[in-house]
Amino acid sequence: MNLARTFGISNVIKYLNGITIISILRGELMLKPQKLSILVLFLAAIGLFFFTAPAFAAEETPAEPTTDSEGDEEKPEEPLTLESLKKQLDEMKKKQEEMKKNQEEDGTQAPDSMSMKFTGSVRTRHERRENVDFTFRIDDRYDFTLLRSRLGIDAKVTDMVGCFLEMEDSRYFGQPIDPLYAPLHEADTLDLYQGYVSLLMPWGKKASKQDEETGFFIGRQEIMLGDERMVGNFEWSNVGRTFDAVRFRYNGKKHYFDTWYATMDENFDRRSNDTEFAGAYYSYRGAKDQEVDFYFMHRRDGDRTTESELTITLNSLPGPPVVPPDLSNLIVETLGTRADGQVKGQGVSFLYNAELIYQWGHWGPDRMKAWAVATKLGLCIDNATWTPAFYFVYNRASGDSDPFDMIHETVHTPYPTNHKHYGLMDFFSWRNMRQIGFVFRLTPFKDKKSNKEMYFEAAYYTFHLDESIDAWYSSSGAVIAKAFVGEPHINTHVGEELDFLFMWKMAKHSHISAGFSIFYPRDYVRRFVLGGHPDNSIWAFVEFLVKF
Repeated sequence: MNLARTFGISNVIKYLNGITIISILRGELMLKPQKLSILVLFLAAIGLFFFTAPAFAAEETPAEPTTDSEGDEEKPEEPLTLESLKKQLDEMKKKQEEMKKNQEEDGTQAPDSMSMKFTGSVRTRHERRENVDFTFRIDDRYDFTLLRSRLGIDAKVTDMVGCFLEMEDSRYFGQPIDPLYAPLHEADTLDLYQGYVSLLMPWGKKASKQDEETGFFIGRQEIMLGDERMVGNFEWSNVGRTFDAVRFRYNGKKHYFDTWYATMDENFDRRSNDTEFAGAYYSYRGAKDQEVDFYFMHRRDGDRTTESELTITLNSLPGPPVVPPDLSNLIVETLGTRADGQVKGQGVSFLYNAELIYQWGHWGPDRMKAWAVATKLGLCIDNATWTPAFYFVYNRASGDSDPFDMIHETVHTPYPTNHKHYGLMDFFSWRNMRQIGFVFRLTPFKDKKSNKEMYFEAAYYTFHLDESIDAWYSSSGAVIAKAFVGEPHINTHVGEELDFLFMWKMAKHSHISAGFSIFYPRDYVRRFVLGGHPDNSIWAFVEFLVKF
Protein backbone atom coordinates (compact mmCIF):
# COMPACT_ATOMS: atom_id res chain seq x y z
CA MET A 1 0.00 0.00 0.00
CA ASN A 2 1.35 3.43 -0.95
CA LEU A 3 1.14 6.23 1.62
CA ALA A 4 0.56 8.86 -1.03
CA ARG A 5 -2.16 6.73 -2.51
CA THR A 6 -3.76 6.24 0.90
CA PHE A 7 -3.66 9.79 2.24
CA GLY A 8 -3.69 11.90 -0.96
CA ILE A 9 -6.34 14.62 -1.15
CA SER A 10 -7.78 13.22 -4.34
CA ASN A 11 -8.16 9.82 -2.75
CA VAL A 12 -9.77 11.29 0.35
CA ILE A 13 -12.34 12.88 -1.94
CA LYS A 14 -12.66 9.59 -3.76
CA TYR A 15 -13.26 7.74 -0.50
CA LEU A 16 -15.90 10.27 0.53
CA ASN A 17 -17.66 10.65 -2.79
CA GLY A 18 -19.98 7.73 -2.03
CA ILE A 19 -21.46 9.60 0.95
CA THR A 20 -24.37 11.75 -0.14
CA ILE A 21 -27.26 13.34 1.65
CA ILE A 22 -29.63 11.15 -0.32
CA SER A 23 -27.82 7.94 0.62
CA ILE A 24 -27.80 8.95 4.28
CA LEU A 25 -31.52 9.74 4.26
CA ARG A 26 -32.30 6.46 2.53
CA GLY A 27 -30.13 4.50 5.00
CA GLU A 28 -27.86 3.23 2.23
CA LEU A 29 -24.56 4.45 3.60
CA MET A 30 -22.08 1.68 2.80
CA LEU A 31 -18.38 1.99 3.53
CA LYS A 32 -15.73 -0.67 3.41
CA PRO A 33 -13.36 -0.91 6.42
CA GLN A 34 -10.56 0.94 4.61
CA LYS A 35 -12.86 3.83 3.65
CA LEU A 36 -14.32 4.00 7.13
CA SER A 37 -10.85 4.18 8.71
CA ILE A 38 -9.81 7.06 6.45
CA LEU A 39 -13.09 8.87 7.16
CA VAL A 40 -12.68 8.54 10.92
CA LEU A 41 -9.08 9.77 10.82
CA PHE A 42 -10.02 12.67 8.54
CA LEU A 43 -12.83 13.83 10.85
CA ALA A 44 -10.61 13.34 13.91
CA ALA A 45 -7.94 15.59 12.39
CA ILE A 46 -10.52 18.31 11.69
CA GLY A 47 -11.91 18.04 15.20
CA LEU A 48 -8.43 18.22 16.71
CA PHE A 49 -7.70 21.39 14.74
CA PHE A 50 -10.88 23.19 15.79
CA PHE A 51 -10.45 22.07 19.39
CA THR A 52 -6.92 23.39 19.75
CA ALA A 53 -7.10 26.44 17.45
CA PRO A 54 -8.61 28.80 20.08
CA ALA A 55 -5.89 27.93 22.57
CA PHE A 56 -3.11 28.60 20.08
CA ALA A 57 -4.81 31.83 19.00
CA ALA A 58 -5.00 33.01 22.58
CA GLU A 59 -1.31 32.38 23.08
CA GLU A 60 -0.39 34.35 19.95
CA THR A 61 -2.51 37.45 20.78
CA PRO A 62 -0.13 40.39 21.37
CA ALA A 63 -0.23 42.06 24.78
CA GLU A 64 -1.61 45.60 25.02
CA PRO A 65 0.82 48.38 26.05
CA THR A 66 0.62 49.34 29.70
CA THR A 67 -0.19 52.90 30.76
CA ASP A 68 -0.34 54.68 34.09
CA SER A 69 -3.63 55.48 35.80
CA GLU A 70 -3.53 59.24 35.05
CA GLY A 71 -3.32 59.06 31.22
CA ASP A 72 -1.76 57.48 28.18
CA GLU A 73 1.75 58.45 29.19
CA GLU A 74 4.00 55.39 29.55
CA LYS A 75 6.02 54.75 32.69
CA PRO A 76 9.70 55.54 32.44
CA GLU A 77 11.83 52.47 31.90
CA GLU A 78 13.92 51.32 34.81
CA PRO A 79 17.62 50.78 34.23
CA LEU A 80 18.31 47.12 33.32
CA THR A 81 20.11 45.48 36.20
CA LEU A 82 20.27 41.92 37.49
CA GLU A 83 17.89 42.76 40.34
CA SER A 84 15.33 44.45 38.04
CA LEU A 85 15.43 41.50 35.62
CA LYS A 86 14.81 39.07 38.47
CA LYS A 87 11.94 41.24 39.69
CA GLN A 88 10.30 41.26 36.25
CA LEU A 89 10.56 37.48 35.93
CA ASP A 90 8.98 37.02 39.35
CA GLU A 91 6.10 39.32 38.41
CA MET A 92 5.52 37.44 35.14
CA LYS A 93 5.50 34.12 36.95
CA LYS A 94 3.07 35.47 39.54
CA LYS A 95 0.70 36.77 36.86
CA GLN A 96 0.78 33.42 35.02
CA GLU A 97 -0.06 31.54 38.20
CA GLU A 98 -2.97 33.90 38.95
CA MET A 99 -4.28 33.58 35.40
CA LYS A 100 -4.08 29.78 35.52
CA LYS A 101 -5.89 29.75 38.88
CA ASN A 102 -8.68 31.97 37.56
CA GLN A 103 -9.09 29.83 34.44
CA GLU A 104 -9.32 26.67 36.53
CA GLU A 105 -12.04 28.24 38.69
CA ASP A 106 -14.24 29.42 35.81
CA GLY A 107 -13.55 26.40 33.59
CA THR A 108 -11.95 28.32 30.70
CA GLN A 109 -8.45 26.95 31.04
CA ALA A 110 -6.77 26.17 27.73
CA PRO A 111 -5.49 22.63 27.19
CA ASP A 112 -1.96 23.35 28.40
CA SER A 113 -1.43 19.62 28.94
CA MET A 114 -1.44 18.95 25.19
CA SER A 115 1.51 16.83 24.20
CA MET A 116 2.64 14.73 21.29
CA LYS A 117 5.30 12.08 21.08
CA PHE A 118 6.49 9.61 18.46
CA THR A 119 6.75 5.89 19.06
CA GLY A 120 8.13 3.17 16.86
CA SER A 121 9.90 -0.13 16.53
CA VAL A 122 12.02 -2.03 14.04
CA ARG A 123 12.29 -5.80 14.20
CA THR A 124 14.15 -8.14 11.90
CA ARG A 125 14.22 -11.94 12.17
CA HIS A 126 15.88 -14.62 10.08
CA GLU A 127 14.38 -18.12 10.15
CA ARG A 128 15.44 -21.44 8.70
CA ARG A 129 13.16 -24.47 8.50
CA GLU A 130 14.11 -27.92 7.26
CA ASN A 131 11.99 -30.98 6.64
CA VAL A 132 8.60 -29.47 7.43
CA ASP A 133 6.91 -32.51 5.84
CA PHE A 134 9.01 -34.91 8.02
CA THR A 135 10.80 -36.57 5.11
CA PHE A 136 14.17 -35.77 3.50
CA ARG A 137 12.99 -37.37 0.27
CA ILE A 138 11.38 -34.04 -0.66
CA ASP A 139 13.48 -30.88 -0.55
CA ASP A 140 11.55 -28.40 1.62
CA ARG A 141 14.25 -26.24 3.12
CA TYR A 142 13.19 -22.63 3.74
CA ASP A 143 15.43 -19.63 4.46
CA PHE A 144 13.72 -16.28 4.86
CA THR A 145 14.09 -12.93 6.61
CA LEU A 146 11.26 -10.87 8.06
CA LEU A 147 11.34 -7.11 8.60
CA ARG A 148 8.65 -5.23 10.52
CA SER A 149 8.64 -1.46 11.09
CA ARG A 150 6.11 0.54 13.08
CA LEU A 151 5.79 4.30 13.51
CA GLY A 152 3.20 5.88 15.77
CA ILE A 153 2.01 9.24 17.08
CA ASP A 154 0.60 9.47 20.61
CA ALA A 155 -1.23 12.77 21.05
CA LYS A 156 -2.82 14.04 24.27
CA VAL A 157 -5.16 16.95 23.55
CA THR A 158 -6.08 17.30 27.22
CA ASP A 159 -5.54 15.22 30.31
CA MET A 160 -8.62 13.21 29.29
CA VAL A 161 -8.75 13.25 25.47
CA GLY A 162 -6.15 11.77 23.18
CA CYS A 163 -5.57 9.69 20.08
CA PHE A 164 -3.00 7.20 18.88
CA LEU A 165 -2.06 6.40 15.28
CA GLU A 166 0.43 3.71 14.26
CA MET A 167 1.44 2.53 10.80
CA GLU A 168 2.99 -0.88 10.18
CA ASP A 169 5.17 -1.98 7.28
CA SER A 170 5.89 -5.72 6.95
CA ARG A 171 8.46 -7.11 4.53
CA TYR A 172 9.51 -10.62 3.58
CA PHE A 173 12.73 -11.72 1.87
CA GLY A 174 13.63 -15.24 0.81
CA GLN A 175 11.88 -18.50 0.00
CA PRO A 176 8.13 -18.62 0.71
CA ILE A 177 7.15 -20.98 3.51
CA ASP A 178 4.14 -23.24 3.65
CA PRO A 179 1.27 -21.10 5.05
CA LEU A 180 0.12 -24.14 7.02
CA TYR A 181 2.86 -23.46 9.58
CA ALA A 182 3.38 -19.71 9.24
CA PRO A 183 0.11 -18.26 7.89
CA LEU A 184 0.36 -14.89 6.17
CA HIS A 185 3.11 -13.56 8.42
CA GLU A 186 5.47 -13.15 5.48
CA ALA A 187 3.19 -10.87 3.42
CA ASP A 188 4.49 -7.52 2.18
CA THR A 189 1.99 -4.99 3.53
CA LEU A 190 1.75 -1.37 4.59
CA ASP A 191 -1.32 -0.63 6.65
CA LEU A 192 -2.79 1.23 9.59
CA TYR A 193 -1.95 -1.04 12.53
CA GLN A 194 -3.58 1.03 15.28
CA GLY A 195 -5.75 4.12 15.21
CA TYR A 196 -8.04 4.97 18.09
CA VAL A 197 -9.43 7.85 20.15
CA SER A 198 -9.18 7.63 23.95
CA LEU A 199 -11.34 9.25 26.61
CA LEU A 200 -9.45 8.76 29.86
CA MET A 201 -11.10 8.63 33.25
CA PRO A 202 -9.55 9.91 36.52
CA TRP A 203 -10.09 6.55 38.20
CA GLY A 204 -7.74 3.69 38.88
CA LYS A 205 -4.02 3.81 39.43
CA LYS A 206 -1.59 6.08 37.64
CA ALA A 207 -0.67 4.50 34.32
CA SER A 208 2.90 4.37 33.04
CA LYS A 209 1.97 2.67 29.73
CA GLN A 210 -0.84 2.96 27.20
CA ASP A 211 -2.28 -0.47 27.98
CA GLU A 212 -2.61 0.47 31.67
CA GLU A 213 -4.81 3.56 31.21
CA THR A 214 -8.40 3.68 32.44
CA GLY A 215 -11.08 4.93 30.06
CA PHE A 216 -12.91 4.42 26.77
CA PHE A 217 -11.03 3.50 23.60
CA ILE A 218 -12.68 3.61 20.17
CA GLY A 219 -10.98 2.44 16.99
CA ARG A 220 -8.37 -0.06 15.84
CA GLN A 221 -6.35 -1.33 18.79
CA GLU A 222 -4.53 -4.27 20.35
CA ILE A 223 -6.31 -6.46 22.90
CA MET A 224 -4.16 -8.68 25.14
CA LEU A 225 -5.73 -10.53 28.05
CA GLY A 226 -4.12 -12.88 30.56
CA ASP A 227 -1.60 -15.23 28.96
CA GLU A 228 -3.11 -14.58 25.52
CA ARG A 229 -4.26 -18.18 25.13
CA MET A 230 -7.65 -16.87 24.00
CA VAL A 231 -7.00 -13.27 22.89
CA GLY A 232 -3.67 -11.64 22.05
CA ASN A 233 -1.84 -9.45 19.55
CA PHE A 234 0.19 -12.38 18.09
CA GLU A 235 3.40 -10.38 18.51
CA TRP A 236 5.51 -13.17 16.99
CA SER A 237 3.83 -12.66 13.62
CA ASN A 238 5.27 -10.17 11.19
CA VAL A 239 1.92 -8.37 10.83
CA GLY A 240 0.49 -8.62 14.35
CA ARG A 241 -3.20 -8.54 15.21
CA THR A 242 -5.52 -5.65 16.07
CA PHE A 243 -9.26 -5.25 16.55
CA ASP A 244 -11.71 -2.58 15.36
CA ALA A 245 -13.44 -2.20 18.71
CA VAL A 246 -15.25 -0.08 21.24
CA ARG A 247 -13.65 -0.78 24.59
CA PHE A 248 -13.76 0.27 28.24
CA ARG A 249 -10.95 -0.58 30.62
CA TYR A 250 -10.56 0.04 34.36
CA ASN A 251 -7.14 -0.55 35.90
CA GLY A 252 -7.05 -0.14 39.68
CA LYS A 253 -4.61 -1.24 42.35
CA LYS A 254 -6.60 -4.36 43.25
CA HIS A 255 -9.17 -4.69 40.48
CA TYR A 256 -8.93 -4.81 36.69
CA PHE A 257 -11.95 -4.85 34.39
CA ASP A 258 -12.06 -4.92 30.60
CA THR A 259 -15.05 -5.10 28.30
CA TRP A 260 -15.19 -4.72 24.52
CA TYR A 261 -17.20 -5.16 21.34
CA ALA A 262 -15.30 -5.74 18.09
CA THR A 263 -16.37 -6.25 14.49
CA MET A 264 -13.73 -8.27 12.71
CA ASP A 265 -15.13 -8.51 9.18
CA GLU A 266 -17.59 -5.74 8.34
CA ASN A 267 -20.21 -6.29 5.65
CA PHE A 268 -22.26 -3.07 5.61
CA ASP A 269 -24.63 -4.34 2.96
CA ARG A 270 -25.50 -7.45 5.01
CA ARG A 271 -24.94 -6.97 8.71
CA SER A 272 -25.78 -10.61 9.44
CA ASN A 273 -22.47 -11.55 7.81
CA ASP A 274 -20.33 -9.59 10.28
CA THR A 275 -17.87 -11.39 12.50
CA GLU A 276 -18.57 -10.14 16.02
CA PHE A 277 -16.35 -10.63 19.03
CA ALA A 278 -17.32 -9.33 22.48
CA GLY A 279 -16.62 -10.11 26.11
CA ALA A 280 -15.78 -9.06 29.63
CA TYR A 281 -12.63 -9.80 31.64
CA TYR A 282 -12.18 -9.27 35.39
CA SER A 283 -8.99 -9.68 37.40
CA TYR A 284 -8.46 -9.47 41.17
CA ARG A 285 -4.94 -8.47 42.27
CA GLY A 286 -5.49 -7.83 45.96
CA ALA A 287 -2.73 -10.13 47.25
CA LYS A 288 0.92 -9.47 46.51
CA ASP A 289 2.22 -11.38 43.46
CA GLN A 290 -1.17 -13.11 43.08
CA GLU A 291 -3.81 -12.73 40.37
CA VAL A 292 -7.18 -14.44 39.81
CA ASP A 293 -9.17 -13.84 36.59
CA PHE A 294 -12.69 -14.58 35.39
CA TYR A 295 -13.92 -13.93 31.86
CA PHE A 296 -16.70 -14.46 29.34
CA MET A 297 -16.30 -14.24 25.55
CA HIS A 298 -18.79 -14.34 22.70
CA ARG A 299 -17.91 -14.89 19.03
CA ARG A 300 -20.35 -15.02 16.15
CA ASP A 301 -18.87 -15.63 12.73
CA GLY A 302 -21.57 -14.67 10.26
CA ASP A 303 -19.16 -14.62 7.34
CA ARG A 304 -18.13 -18.25 7.84
CA THR A 305 -20.60 -21.06 7.19
CA THR A 306 -19.88 -24.59 8.38
CA GLU A 307 -21.38 -27.96 7.61
CA SER A 308 -22.32 -30.40 10.34
CA GLU A 309 -19.68 -32.97 11.23
CA LEU A 310 -22.02 -35.77 10.12
CA THR A 311 -22.38 -34.22 6.63
CA ILE A 312 -18.63 -33.70 6.33
CA THR A 313 -17.95 -37.28 7.41
CA LEU A 314 -20.41 -38.85 4.96
CA ASN A 315 -19.26 -36.70 2.05
CA SER A 316 -15.60 -37.60 2.72
CA LEU A 317 -16.30 -41.26 1.90
CA PRO A 318 -15.32 -42.60 -1.56
CA GLY A 319 -17.74 -41.68 -4.31
CA PRO A 320 -19.91 -38.62 -4.98
CA PRO A 321 -21.38 -36.58 -2.11
CA VAL A 322 -24.37 -38.35 -0.58
CA VAL A 323 -25.67 -35.58 1.68
CA PRO A 324 -26.37 -31.96 0.64
CA PRO A 325 -24.48 -29.36 2.67
CA ASP A 326 -26.33 -27.92 5.67
CA LEU A 327 -24.50 -24.66 6.19
CA SER A 328 -24.92 -22.43 9.23
CA ASN A 329 -23.05 -19.81 11.26
CA LEU A 330 -20.68 -20.23 14.17
CA ILE A 331 -21.72 -19.03 17.62
CA VAL A 332 -19.25 -19.83 20.38
CA GLU A 333 -19.58 -18.82 24.05
CA THR A 334 -16.60 -19.20 26.39
CA LEU A 335 -16.48 -19.08 30.17
CA GLY A 336 -13.02 -19.16 31.71
CA THR A 337 -10.91 -18.61 34.80
CA ARG A 338 -7.19 -18.13 35.34
CA ALA A 339 -4.81 -17.97 38.31
CA ASP A 340 -1.22 -16.75 38.26
CA GLY A 341 1.31 -15.92 40.97
CA GLN A 342 4.24 -16.89 43.11
CA VAL A 343 4.87 -17.70 46.74
CA LYS A 344 8.27 -16.70 48.07
CA GLY A 345 10.05 -18.78 50.67
CA GLN A 346 13.51 -18.63 52.18
CA GLY A 347 15.78 -18.40 49.15
CA VAL A 348 13.24 -20.06 46.82
CA SER A 349 10.05 -19.11 44.99
CA PHE A 350 7.15 -21.35 44.01
CA LEU A 351 5.41 -20.26 40.80
CA TYR A 352 2.06 -21.35 39.44
CA ASN A 353 -0.15 -20.63 36.47
CA ALA A 354 -3.42 -22.33 35.54
CA GLU A 355 -6.30 -21.66 33.17
CA LEU A 356 -9.58 -23.50 32.58
CA ILE A 357 -12.25 -22.86 29.94
CA TYR A 358 -15.63 -24.33 28.99
CA GLN A 359 -17.33 -23.63 25.67
CA TRP A 360 -20.85 -24.05 24.30
CA GLY A 361 -22.88 -22.76 21.37
CA HIS A 362 -23.41 -23.80 17.75
CA TRP A 363 -20.71 -24.97 15.35
CA GLY A 364 -22.76 -24.63 12.22
CA PRO A 365 -25.86 -26.80 12.70
CA ASP A 366 -24.11 -28.86 15.41
CA ARG A 367 -24.22 -28.21 19.14
CA MET A 368 -20.88 -27.29 20.68
CA LYS A 369 -19.47 -28.59 23.94
CA ALA A 370 -15.73 -28.33 24.62
CA TRP A 371 -13.24 -27.70 27.40
CA ALA A 372 -9.51 -27.10 27.96
CA VAL A 373 -7.05 -26.80 30.83
CA ALA A 374 -3.50 -25.39 31.06
CA THR A 375 -1.09 -25.59 34.00
CA LYS A 376 2.48 -24.52 34.67
CA LEU A 377 4.23 -25.10 38.02
CA GLY A 378 7.70 -23.82 38.80
CA LEU A 379 10.45 -23.69 41.38
CA CYS A 380 13.03 -20.88 41.30
CA ILE A 381 16.17 -20.89 43.47
CA ASP A 382 16.58 -17.16 44.10
CA ASN A 383 19.88 -17.13 46.00
CA ALA A 384 21.77 -19.49 43.67
CA THR A 385 24.15 -18.44 40.91
CA TRP A 386 22.26 -17.54 37.70
CA THR A 387 18.94 -18.14 39.51
CA PRO A 388 18.02 -21.58 38.10
CA ALA A 389 14.32 -22.29 37.62
CA PHE A 390 12.48 -25.54 36.85
CA TYR A 391 8.95 -25.78 35.39
CA PHE A 392 6.44 -28.54 34.74
CA VAL A 393 3.90 -27.95 31.95
CA TYR A 394 0.63 -29.76 31.24
CA ASN A 395 -1.87 -28.60 28.62
CA ARG A 396 -4.95 -30.40 27.36
CA ALA A 397 -7.78 -29.39 25.02
CA SER A 398 -10.72 -31.59 24.10
CA GLY A 399 -11.20 -33.03 20.63
CA ASP A 400 -14.19 -34.46 18.85
CA SER A 401 -14.78 -38.08 19.91
CA ASP A 402 -17.59 -39.04 17.53
CA PRO A 403 -18.03 -37.65 14.01
CA PHE A 404 -21.63 -38.93 13.86
CA ASP A 405 -23.22 -37.48 17.02
CA MET A 406 -23.58 -33.87 15.72
CA ILE A 407 -21.88 -32.51 18.85
CA HIS A 408 -18.74 -30.48 18.17
CA GLU A 409 -16.23 -31.12 20.99
CA THR A 410 -13.12 -29.46 19.56
CA VAL A 411 -11.98 -26.36 21.48
CA HIS A 412 -12.11 -23.06 19.61
CA THR A 413 -9.61 -20.37 20.64
CA PRO A 414 -10.69 -17.22 18.73
CA TYR A 415 -7.57 -15.00 18.51
CA PRO A 416 -4.71 -16.58 20.49
CA THR A 417 -0.96 -16.07 20.71
CA ASN A 418 0.09 -19.73 20.55
CA HIS A 419 3.79 -19.43 19.81
CA LYS A 420 4.94 -19.05 23.40
CA HIS A 421 2.83 -21.88 24.86
CA TYR A 422 2.91 -25.04 22.73
CA GLY A 423 6.46 -25.31 21.43
CA LEU A 424 8.47 -22.83 19.39
CA MET A 425 8.00 -24.74 16.13
CA ASP A 426 4.26 -23.88 16.02
CA PHE A 427 3.09 -27.41 15.26
CA PHE A 428 0.32 -27.28 17.88
CA SER A 429 -2.49 -25.14 19.23
CA TRP A 430 -4.87 -25.48 22.18
CA ARG A 431 -7.16 -27.82 20.21
CA ASN A 432 -7.44 -31.64 20.41
CA MET A 433 -4.08 -32.00 22.15
CA ARG A 434 -2.28 -33.22 25.25
CA GLN A 435 1.08 -31.74 26.10
CA ILE A 436 3.51 -32.62 28.90
CA GLY A 437 6.73 -30.66 29.23
CA PHE A 438 9.71 -29.72 31.36
CA VAL A 439 11.49 -26.36 31.17
CA PHE A 440 14.84 -25.31 32.65
CA ARG A 441 15.96 -21.66 32.79
CA LEU A 442 19.17 -19.87 33.81
CA THR A 443 19.23 -16.09 34.32
CA PRO A 444 22.78 -14.64 34.50
CA PHE A 445 21.44 -11.18 35.34
CA LYS A 446 18.14 -9.34 35.75
CA ASP A 447 17.48 -5.73 36.71
CA LYS A 448 13.81 -4.82 37.20
CA LYS A 449 14.43 -1.04 37.27
CA SER A 450 16.17 -0.87 33.90
CA ASN A 451 14.37 -3.96 32.53
CA LYS A 452 17.70 -5.46 31.50
CA GLU A 453 17.79 -9.24 31.51
CA MET A 454 19.57 -12.23 30.02
CA TYR A 455 18.41 -15.82 30.23
CA PHE A 456 18.89 -19.24 28.64
CA GLU A 457 16.03 -21.70 28.39
CA ALA A 458 15.81 -25.37 27.41
CA ALA A 459 12.48 -27.19 27.09
CA TYR A 460 11.29 -30.73 26.34
CA TYR A 461 7.68 -31.43 25.27
CA THR A 462 5.80 -34.55 24.26
CA PHE A 463 2.54 -34.24 22.30
CA HIS A 464 -0.48 -36.51 21.87
CA LEU A 465 -3.85 -35.97 20.25
CA ASP A 466 -6.77 -35.96 22.67
CA GLU A 467 -8.97 -37.85 20.21
CA SER A 468 -7.47 -39.93 17.42
CA ILE A 469 -10.44 -39.46 15.08
CA ASP A 470 -10.12 -35.65 15.26
CA ALA A 471 -7.45 -33.66 13.42
CA TRP A 472 -3.97 -32.48 14.32
CA TYR A 473 -4.15 -28.65 14.37
CA SER A 474 -1.17 -26.35 13.87
CA SER A 475 -0.54 -23.08 15.71
CA SER A 476 -2.71 -21.26 13.16
CA GLY A 477 -5.58 -23.70 13.62
CA ALA A 478 -5.02 -25.29 10.19
CA VAL A 479 -5.32 -29.06 9.86
CA ILE A 480 -1.94 -30.78 9.43
CA ALA A 481 -3.32 -34.35 9.32
CA LYS A 482 -6.56 -36.19 10.01
CA ALA A 483 -7.41 -39.89 10.28
CA PHE A 484 -9.88 -41.57 7.92
CA VAL A 485 -13.21 -42.69 9.31
CA GLY A 486 -12.96 -46.32 10.42
CA GLU A 487 -9.14 -46.38 10.36
CA PRO A 488 -8.13 -48.90 13.06
CA HIS A 489 -5.42 -48.76 15.75
CA ILE A 490 -4.46 -45.08 15.54
CA ASN A 491 -1.65 -44.18 17.92
CA THR A 492 -2.17 -40.62 19.22
CA HIS A 493 1.53 -39.99 19.98
CA VAL A 494 2.44 -37.27 17.48
CA GLY A 495 5.99 -36.47 18.55
CA GLU A 496 8.46 -34.78 20.87
CA GLU A 497 10.09 -31.37 20.67
CA LEU A 498 13.31 -29.90 22.05
CA ASP A 499 13.53 -26.09 22.27
CA PHE A 500 16.57 -23.95 23.10
CA LEU A 501 16.12 -20.21 23.56
CA PHE A 502 18.51 -17.33 24.32
CA MET A 503 17.16 -13.87 25.24
CA TRP A 504 19.17 -10.74 25.96
CA LYS A 505 17.17 -7.61 26.82
CA MET A 506 19.85 -4.96 26.40
CA ALA A 507 17.59 -2.06 27.32
CA LYS A 508 13.99 -1.40 28.24
CA HIS A 509 12.80 -1.59 24.65
CA SER A 510 15.47 -3.61 22.82
CA HIS A 511 16.49 -7.25 22.69
CA ILE A 512 18.43 -9.89 20.81
CA SER A 513 17.10 -13.44 20.80
CA ALA A 514 17.98 -16.72 19.12
CA GLY A 515 16.49 -20.19 19.16
CA PHE A 516 16.96 -23.72 17.88
CA SER A 517 14.36 -26.53 17.87
CA ILE A 518 14.08 -30.17 16.80
CA PHE A 519 10.85 -32.11 16.39
CA TYR A 520 10.98 -35.91 16.60
CA PRO A 521 7.91 -37.41 14.85
CA ARG A 522 6.41 -40.59 16.34
CA ASP A 523 3.76 -43.20 15.52
CA TYR A 524 0.95 -40.86 14.46
CA VAL A 525 3.16 -39.19 11.82
CA ARG A 526 4.32 -42.54 10.38
CA ARG A 527 0.82 -43.06 8.96
CA PHE A 528 1.06 -40.34 6.32
CA VAL A 529 4.82 -40.14 5.61
CA LEU A 530 6.09 -41.77 2.45
CA GLY A 531 7.68 -45.11 3.35
CA GLY A 532 6.48 -44.94 6.95
CA HIS A 533 9.83 -43.67 8.26
CA PRO A 534 9.53 -39.97 9.22
CA ASP A 535 12.60 -37.78 9.65
CA ASN A 536 13.20 -35.05 12.20
CA SER A 537 12.17 -31.46 11.52
CA ILE A 538 14.58 -28.60 12.36
CA TRP A 539 14.01 -24.89 12.92
CA ALA A 540 16.27 -21.99 13.97
CA PHE A 541 15.97 -18.20 14.19
CA VAL A 542 17.85 -15.02 15.15
CA GLU A 543 15.93 -11.83 16.01
CA PHE A 544 16.80 -8.21 16.78
CA LEU A 545 14.26 -5.67 18.07
CA VAL A 546 14.56 -1.95 18.84
CA LYS A 547 11.72 0.19 20.23
CA PHE A 548 11.56 3.93 20.91
